[in-house]
Amino acid sequence: MSHPIYSDPDWMQKFLHNAAKYFESRPTHGEDTAHWANTYNAEKCRKIDDEIEKLREALRQIRDQEPDRQAWSVGIARKALGEKE
Repeated sequence: MSHPIYSDPDWMQKFLHNAAKYFESRPTHGEDTAHWANTYNAEKCRKIDDEIEKLREALRQIRDQEPDRQAWSVGIARKALGEKE
């Protein structure tokens, strides 16, 4: 069985949210470099989370299409996400 990070978007988004919160609260001990590294890492986690949500919304819209068009669209989306058919 694969790890949830590869197969469960809810798990991925929760992980990214928690990682962003961790980086935002991580102590820097006054080091400027550590502060900006934490800021950058938190920002990247949030951006990836936002991209996952956009993909999920697109897939929800595809799911609501007519069956023939849905099958074609889902196949294209899964290929774009690197999933096997």
